[in-house]
Amino acid sequence: MSAKREFGRAVPEQVHILPELTFDMFEGQPTPEALGRTATPVDVLPELGFDMTGDEPAPSPLVIPGRVHNGVVVPEGGLALPEGAAVSIHFTP
Repeated sequence: MSAKREFGRAVPEQVHILPELTFDMFEGQPTPEALGRTATPVDVLPELGFDMTGDEPAPSPLVIPGRVHNGVVVPEGGLALPEGAAVSIHFTP
């Protein structure tokens, strides 16, 4: 069985090299002497070192007060958590 492809075949063609093209941005006037030079000072910044081998600090817990209504924990203040968010509940009697 062979696939009949109408598209997707690469066919080598002859290469045509275009002639060099020159643009005169100064319209025949002489090039300014300072072209390409800058008077802007360069500040060399001190080396910045950092250590990526340490452990990442544990994220601080977000404390959201709430009450239990009909067996469901409801956050106070009308706060809605994203659907499927993982939570931990710490009961304070």
